Amino acid sequence: MRIRNNLHIVTYVLLLAAMMGCKKMDDTYRQFVENGETIYVAKADSLIAHSGMNRVQLSWLLISDPKVRSYKVYWDSRTDSLDGPVKKTDEVDTVRVMIDNLAEGVHYFEVYMFGEEGSRSVQATAIGRSYSAVYQESLLPRIVKKMEWGPQSSLRLELTNSSEDALWTEVEYIDKNSGRLTQHIIPRDAESVTLLNVGDTDGEASLKYRTAFLPDSTAIDTFYSAYTDVSVVKTGLEMDKGEFSILPLDNDAWESHYANRSPELMWDGSTTSSPYATVQASFPSSFAIDLGKEANLSKFRINDYTGSNYSYLYNRGTPIHFEVWGSNDPSEDGDWSKWTKLGTYEIKKPSGLPYGADLTQADIDLGVEGYEFLFDDMKDNSYRYIRFKVFDVWQGRDPYHVWIGELTFWAFP
Repeated sequence: MRIRNNLHIVTYVLLLAAMMGCKKMDDTYRQFVENGETIYVAKADSLIAHSGMNRVQLSWLLISDPKVRSYKVYWDSRTDSLDGPVKKTDEVDTVRVMIDNLAEGVHYFEVYMFGEEGSRSVQATAIGRSYSAVYQESLLPRIVKKMEWGPQSSLRLELTNSSEDALWTEVEYIDKNSGRLTQHIIPRDAESVTLLNVGDTDGEASLKYRTAFLPDSTAIDTFYSAYTDVSVVKTGLEMDKGEFSILPLDNDAWESHYANRSPELMWDGSTTSSPYATVQASFPSSFAIDLGKEANLSKFRINDYTGSNYSYLYNRGTPIHFEVWGSNDPSEDGDWSKWTKLGTYEIKKPSGLPYGADLTQADIDLGVEGYEFLFDDMKDNSYRYIRFKVFDVWQGRDPYHVWIGELTFWAFP
């Protein structure tokens, strides 16, 4: 008898626990069944938040529930919301909702779907980010590290590597033929590009460029760095040194001081081989070169003989002050009336230290790189013969000879 009573007590306890559990489940779904059993509305499926400029776009799928009629979106702890209708078709539909006027930062979104009788789906959530002008102003473009003129007013650009969020780089310039502003797109993986028909004014072209960015994979807006303005002087193409030769004129000191210091050393492509050294002469001392063809010259470079320890930089017969002259019909006697002065130039030490002082690293770097000079007349200096008139050299003795490690010329096509 006692065993039977105990069984009754256990059964009662189990039934009471089951009833309490059902009550808790009932409380969970009470909102859906207060007025009787409700058929649930499908929630926003595959909800994604797409970042943008002071905005976020939400997108989600309507897959199979024909009862959905509208949606409501809450954000920023339900401090704001919007709603709208939806229409389900027989296909998988995509709903897109734009949330505008958002402050820069991360935002939390809640989306509910509603049916005909006001029945509501369970919550779908997403986190999105909006960007502002503060972000855009922090963007830096790819750097154009080198610009070089080529044939037919082409300009070759070399760029630094792109960042991960960069899309492309835009370059704007004036088209030489049409006179109109032209835009060229450089892909993010391109290390160099050649612009065609680049217009210039008196040998100088103006360009500007910027880089486009996508801050993340979901972004719907493209962001741009500020434009960078650059000017590039037309420097032309390097002339073929294989066509160069010495031009012997009667009143020039063109002959070699030593057998191993011949004029050909000025265009052998090396600054470590022996330099050209003229015979000793009083200053000003001159020598002339045949470039092999008439050329519209743009610039030139003089290199010292660098040697093994740079002891010849700013030393011996390297020119300090000199002039460059051009001609197309020189006379053998070297009559200067047949020549046109193209410019007056000076080689300076970056340190400014006098002859004989220890060289600074800046002195050495420039001496190794060489001294580049633009011709004064950028438009009409078309000449075949070039003549140097040297007024003094670093070692300073008079008479003395002139030393040249290497000469390079550039000309427009």
